[in-house]
Amino acid sequence: MNKKKLPKKISVFLFLIIFYSENFFSQTALYQTDLSTLSPSWQTVIGGEIVAPPAETSYGFAAVTDGRMISAFTQKGVILWQKSIKGKSERFFSSWNDFLIAVTDKSVLNFINPGGTFLWSVDCGFEITQNPFVGRDGRIFVQGKKNIACYGLKGSQKWKLELKENAVFSTSGLPDGSLVFFFEQTDDGKTHGFRLSPFGEVLEEITFAGKITAKSSCSDGILMAFEDGSAGLFAENQNNSVSKWVLKSETQNSPIKKIICGQKTSALLYNKGTELKIKTVENSTGRLISEFSGGIMSLFDTVFLRPTDRGFFISSSFKAIEFDENGNIFWEAKLPSKATWNFITYTSSNQLFLCMKNWVLNAFVMSQSVGNKKIVSQTKKTYTAPSKNIQSFDGIVYSPVPLSRIEEIQSAFQKKDFFQKEKTMTEELQELSQSYLSELFEKNRNPHEDKSFYSNNPIYTQKFLEAMSCSESDIFVSDFANFLELEEDPFLLDILVQTSANSGYDESGQILKAYEIIIEKKLQIKDVKLAKLLCDSTYKIVAFMGRPALYRQGKQILSNFMTDRFDRQVRSYAGETFTKILKLEL
Repeated sequence: MNKKKLPKKISVFLFLIIFYSENFFSQTALYQTDLSTLSPSWQTVIGGEIVAPPAETSYGFAAVTDGRMISAFTQKGVILWQKSIKGKSERFFSSWNDFLIAVTDKSVLNFINPGGTFLWSVDCGFEITQNPFVGRDGRIFVQGKKNIACYGLKGSQKWKLELKENAVFSTSGLPDGSLVFFFEQTDDGKTHGFRLSPFGEVLEEITFAGKITAKSSCSDGILMAFEDGSAGLFAENQNNSVSKWVLKSETQNSPIKKIICGQKTSALLYNKGTELKIKTVENSTGRLISEFSGGIMSLFDTVFLRPTDRGFFISSSFKAIEFDENGNIFWEAKLPSKATWNFITYTSSNQLFLCMKNWVLNAFVMSQSVGNKKIVSQTKKTYTAPSKNIQSFDGIVYSPVPLSRIEEIQSAFQKKDFFQKEKTMTEELQELSQSYLSELFEKNRNPHEDKSFYSNNPIYTQKFLEAMSCSESDIFVSDFANFLELEEDPFLLDILVQTSANSGYDESGQILKAYEIIIEKKLQIKDVKLAKLLCDSTYKIVAFMGRPALYRQGKQILSNFMTDRFDRQVRSYAGETFTKILKLEL
């Protein structure tokens, strides 16, 4: 039987149909789906069109809409709270320890606690062009086209720099805490920039090996990709920038366009024609682990990417995939038409969110979590360390910082724009803190020996504690909790209870727990002043933190005062404070 040949145009057309239908989904995908035909796992009505990617929180997520509203939801989409926001919402919206950071009217930074209370707003004086990010000690870095600024936990401006050139990319952090800022204009075809301390000091100017096409921070440094197709790890060593390793490329015409950094491995993404190609590498050494195809996907069309517990996630406007370092693609999903949605997000609970233009958020559970997530405990890092010259003799620990210097530090913290001076001031306070704590331990071991510098100099101690409370960082939270538990001096205990709540920050309730210990073991029934200070400080922390767990803890602390153990005055004051906490409606 003679077979007729198809016309050439028809043959080419059929080939393209077969090619795209076979290559839309990677052949190695374990699960494939079409979200345009699949019913969502759940839906929720937002109350406006979402204008920024949702911010993930420990309780679920939060979203900001064009209706000048911020809403918080559980992982199943149940509304927890909705609060109006002043000004026009911008596309920059993020979370840190369940606090929300929103940008409005182009230049206004808003800090919102987990309960939806707007703690403060500040106009940065320049248009914000990147998502603000939070440093190790709670400081917030904000970037504009030609500016970068830093703010404390209560909104004070720590420093602000105006740059001589426009920025490209977002500012990246190095393991030592320094920041790297990239300029848009190249220098002889090479990207250049500078390294900046978290206190606003320019540490060094840098010219990189070529023009950077992609970059991302990891625990080992900053992974960078260059126009010639190579990639490398940029890091810091003994206060100088260094290149840890370089991965050469045989495909110079296909430079890496996106990088997703995980804890130990990263995915380097580039296009070969219309095909997505993926290289996975070990962060610390640059060892190539695997190279594989992600199917048809243009990196120019990338809308969202992130590391996941199992590997990496990337989405274009029509397709999303999750894969691991060995090239296993767990699932691939075809997305609904981009004309119907604004943003896509993939959460740590394996839910894919599509923020639809009809004010609905569609959620799809893409895989089931297996077992409990492993929680890795980490020692808290800071940008500063106390000096080693704490003086002592005959077992007596005393302070080397003059009172006039402490007053100078406190005055400086109450102003703004202290730049590099903040590092020195913080380290001096850490030195005092270490000295005070050593004395408290010594007093508890030998309570009858009179070798107490801080108890014998109460005004000095008061000034130092007040200065500590003005730092607008989280580095002294544990110190205050320890002081409260160990101090027995009535005057200093009053000062400690008052100053420990000045910042309002108490992430895990350490300070509130110390208040409970004071009430149980130290508080005298007739000490009305201390009882009232405990009520006031408890309210300050609960109101600032906005966490339901601390809300319950605060109510329990106040209920301790509403018993026959205390007189009517204390019971009445505690009751009034209890009512104030109830009005927070957490």
